[in-house]
Amino acid sequence: MPKKPTKAEAVRLLQAKSHRIDLAKARKMAKKYQKFAKALAASVAAGAPAPADTPPLPNAYQFNKKGVLKLLKETGAVGLRIYPGLDDEGQMTLLLVAFDEQGENITYPPVSPAVAPKAAKGSKALKADEDPDEGVLDDTQRCPPYPAPPTP
Repeated sequence: MPKKPTKAEAVRLLQAKSHRIDLAKARKMAKKYQKFAKALAASVAAGAPAPADTPPLPNAYQFNKKGVLKLLKETGAVGLRIYPGLDDEGQMTLLLVAFDEQGENITYPPVSPAVAPKAAKGSKALKADEDPDEGVLDDTQRCPPYPAPPTP
């Protein structure tokens, strides 16, 4: 088992993260969570205990300022939407997406190097130097194992 980092080391590691995730993976994680939540609600409504595959729930999630500000600086962004998700290891995570004043998520369509970027519904066209995976943040630091202050 890896050694638990100090609070200062956890902050340094957080600041070094890009948090970026591609849109297809973000959608997969959100759908996996929605399916899990529906099954969990049905199980609890039937009086059964939580399923054995229920992931541990962290005390907190952390994103660095640089990544969050990048989302908020998207053209037309008026806020952030936070979606719960389950990653490939079945761990809870959060997906941050900027949204515009019409309530549409600001995301980018997947781009093939051979195809010029085009905007999808609720998306904007990419500039030549933009990363097609920008627009969604994931890869949070879960607390624990990273130190987190007590609940506010």
